[in-house]
Amino acid sequence: GVKTAILGALLGAVIACCIVCVQAAVSDRRYSAGSLTQRVCLRILGAVPTDPAKISAMGKRDRKLRGKAGLSTATDAAGVYAAAASYLAGAYPEAKTVLVAGGAEEEHIQAACEAFQANLPEKKFLPGGSVLTDADTIRKVGQSDLTVLVEHTGVSSYSGVIREAETVQSLKGTLAGALVIED
Repeated sequence: GVKTAILGALLGAVIACCIVCVQAAVSDRRYSAGSLTQRVCLRILGAVPTDPAKISAMGKRDRKLRGKAGLSTATDAAGVYAAAASYLAGAYPEAKTVLVAGGAEEEHIQAACEAFQANLPEKKFLPGGSVLTDADTIRKVGQSDLTVLVEHTGVSSYSGVIREAETVQSLKGTLAGALVIED
């Protein structure tokens, strides 16, 4: 009886672990900047850390791994925005109007616009909402020289990011990449 109970408990634990792993593998919500690059094949302009504990815990090894993945090694939001702005200035010098939109909350999109504008005062940055559902943002894609998506881990979904990128391209817009807000 005891052996059967122990065996049943172990089997139950293994099944529970398998269910959790399968749910994590097929989830469309949770991701990091690195996994977004792998699944969506989208240039990541930077990963903005918002959790103070995560920022202080980011050690030398973490910064090295982020650098190898092409992500900013800055541990503050201002540094990430500055690095992304530097990339935009170098890669798209002819772009005068840049739409900043995506699946992140409005406050993150607005913060990105303000940071980009402070770093690149010669360009005009337009805040937008979702490229999928906001008619004003869809109109702005055609009026802008460049689009930058702002996505939030746990809020934005892989499928949503893919559809946003496809929408920008179908509207003949130029997509520079995405900023990822990491919690």
